[in-house]
Amino acid sequence: MVSVELFAVENGVHVVFKREILSKGTDFCGLDNTITEEQLMEDDSAIFEDVFVTGQRLQQMSDLVVELAVFVDETLWRHFSSKYGGQAHTKLQDYMLTLLNNIQIMYYQPSASPPLTFRVIRYEVLTNQPSSIAGSAHNHGNAQMYLDRFCRFQRNLGTRDWDHAIMLTGYVLYL
Repeated sequence: MVSVELFAVENGVHVVFKREILSKGTDFCGLDNTITEEQLMEDDSAIFEDVFVTGQRLQQMSDLVVELAVFVDETLWRHFSSKYGGQAHTKLQDYMLTLLNNIQIMYYQPSASPPLTFRVIRYEVLTNQPSSIAGSAHNHGNAQMYLDRFCRFQRNLGTRDWDHAIMLTGYVLYL
């Protein structure tokens, strides 16, 4: 698995680092471990500006591509379906692409080295919410519970060939 990070340095240049995760242990979804500020600073101090991929400088400057899986939950689907009827799928896809284009604009900066781009490799509208991420599984919008359930859901899918998964939801999330 590969992690991509973007850092701004003092002279205005953005440097993108691509790291391989060495341990093949359990996937981290953001809830199982607590990282202290000291640990975060220790990790950052080990990064050198001329290192891009696992301790080696890239031979050629090419875009780093973050492959995304984008899921739309049943709640957002119902909202779009009630508002747009037969055009709901098209409108949802337009909505998703608009969000990702805005993200792409933020990350694809002339000062970024190497450039970072995003590619959607899986797009799925969950017109029927799977039981593992049903409303009752996360108290109908508890943000931490929903994130945990979604991480498990996407991790357990048959094929998982993306770097990051995104869930677009119609829930009003709360903590």
